[in-house]
Amino acid sequence: MSYATILWISAALIVLEALIATVLASWKSSPGNVWINAQGEHLPDFISLIDSRTKAVYRYIALPSVALLMRAHTYTERFSSSSVRAAVRFSIAAIVVDLVVLLLASTIYIFTVYPGVSLWLLVIAAPLILGIFLWLFDPRSISETVNALSNRIAEYCTKAEIGNGTFKRYAIRPIAWAYGTTHHLTEQINDEALRGGVRLSTWLYLAGLIIAAAILAISIVIGLVLLVAGLAIIGLLLSLMGDSKDTSEDTEARVKPRSAGATASRKRKDMFGNDYVEHRDANGNVVGKSRDRKDMFGSDYVEHRDADGNVVGQSRDRKDMFGSDYVERRDADDDVVGKSRDRKDIFGSGYVEHRDADGNVVGKSRDRKDMFGSDYVEHRDADGNVVGKSRE
Repeated sequence: MSYATILWISAALIVLEALIATVLASWKSSPGNVWINAQGEHLPDFISLIDSRTKAVYRYIALPSVALLMRAHTYTERFSSSSVRAAVRFSIAAIVVDLVVLLLASTIYIFTVYPGVSLWLLVIAAPLILGIFLWLFDPRSISETVNALSNRIAEYCTKAEIGNGTFKRYAIRPIAWAYGTTHHLTEQINDEALRGGVRLSTWLYLAGLIIAAAILAISIVIGLVLLVAGLAIIGLLLSLMGDSKDTSEDTEARVKPRSAGATASRKRKDMFGNDYVEHRDANGNVVGKSRDRKDMFGSDYVEHRDADGNVVGQSRDRKDMFGSDYVERRDADDDVVGKSRDRKDIFGSGYVEHRDADGNVVGKSRDRKDMFGSDYVEHRDADGNVVGKSRE
């Protein structure tokens, strides 16, 4: 049923009521006229009866309504014709009934056509509706229960001020303060039913706010955890992509210091099939070689030689005092000249950082891919300038 249909029905009822009022006005001796005019005589007694009741529904709804009817009855007494008086009184009563029915029909229509919005409005207004119901109809047992419960809440709020703790300080105490303040402010209300209604509505609204705040806080925490976990996963994936070929042999090849003037390095095999790394300068001339060796104790290290075959240094795997791996570089006199460590940048990509004997960063090495998809290691100096590449 559309709202236009409701309005048409209301208009039809008004026309019908106008016809009835016309009949009453023209039929002077009708029983309806006599009955309608007789009802006004009972209004003063009815007002006295309502005035003796203590519930708010009588004082603030029933009594004003009957008083309005009494005013309308007194106003229509000026008409000399009893039939006209009955017709006017009937019309006034019919208009009031029409307005009430139209209001109820409109409410039902809104709840039917817009159930989602209406449900939210009902949920938001529910605490207020319950408080008004408690105030108007004053179910004595409920009012007494609410007020007794408020006294117990006030006692608990006093106890909540004692003791320390982060959760109590930032969660329990603010809640206790809100409910305790509600109790003390409403103590000034003399009407027990009104006091109970205000307390009940306020409690329910506070509970809704507390639940909403808790859900918001939990959602923020979960969101932050998911964000951190997502960033960690992205960093791990980028690290795995960047270090997919990072074997121990590749690590050694990346951190081997190339001979002076070398701009490119490449893995080779000698005449006996042994692997070594050949270093060349910008003109393609061989300037040095690096080979895996074992010392007299069987420990592995990398030996570096110049173009003439002279040993110019060595590199060894070490562990620092925290158990972290690094590569130690030494010169021909066996003095430490630097260290190389695996690092990760802010995006989680792996690279090797090279430092001198004083701990200053002198360069970095990073896995790259050329335009053909081939892997190589890019070497940069302390200023970020590319100084060479190493390929297998």
